[in-house]
Amino acid sequence: TNTRAFAILVIGAGAACMIVVSESQRKKEDKKKDSRQMQIDYPQIINKFNLYIRAGMTIRRAWFLIAQDYEKRNKRKRKAYEEMCYTMHQIQGGAPEGEAYEEYGIRCGESMYRKFGTMLSQNLRKGSGGITEMLSREAEEAFEARRNLAKKLGEEAGTKLMIPMFMMLIIVFAMVVIPAFFSIQI
Repeated sequence: TNTRAFAILVIGAGAACMIVVSESQRKKEDKKKDSRQMQIDYPQIINKFNLYIRAGMTIRRAWFLIAQDYEKRNKRKRKAYEEMCYTMHQIQGGAPEGEAYEEYGIRCGESMYRKFGTMLSQNLRKGSGGITEMLSREAEEAFEARRNLAKKLGEEAGTKLMIPMFMMLIIVFAMVVIPAFFSIQI
């Protein structure tokens, strides 16, 4: 009975370790998924923002339109947009606009969003000269980054498909070789 109890204890400890490891792995995957989603969303956000600014809107009005449009239309959670909504509510609650934009970039955690938040904050402090050119350049860079991300994701998908293909090759090879091996009469 001592060996059984020890075996159950070892199995239980092993299972607990596997649960902890799988949970941390899941968290890492979720973080990676959020990061990719934010990278994909960034060009769209910048492009909308640039369009609104070029149409003559203020930074605040463009921000609010994008955030309100997201709140109305989307059922799926998208972190970059959720953070935009949070920032909008902060500003409506009386938070300083420039600080709210910078905090948005920090909360998003991606360098491109920090750059965007800082760009908006600096523009509020220094005036609106050149914001459209900066946003246009940023939009071009963002779409190029998105294109590169799409290539990378495509390559990863191709690599992930290689494992099942090799397993199928081994199974087919075994289905052909094993009967042939047994049919040989020595």
